[in-house]
Amino acid sequence: MACGYNKKPIFTAGWPTAEHGGMGLEGQMKLGFRNELAAINDPKERTTCYRELVTATYERGKALDAGVSFALEDVIDPEAPGTGL
Repeated sequence: MACGYNKKPIFTAGWPTAEHGGMGLEGQMKLGFRNELAAINDPKERTTCYRELVTATYERGKALDAGVSFALEDVIDPEAPGTGL
């Protein structure tokens, strides 16, 4: 949650399952690697490559990693005692 603006937010936080990116990670892979994916002729191999890219990107895009990289103030656990949720 960044209040819709990442340059001067009041407070930024995410749950441990949050993702950080400019768009959905699947869309990022389709656009960012479209030439590489289009160069793979075998549909099964192309799908496998795409899934590997998405999986790797999900690993790098987790809130705990994004919290360090993008200076989130906190990664909060909504089920933790004392969170008031």
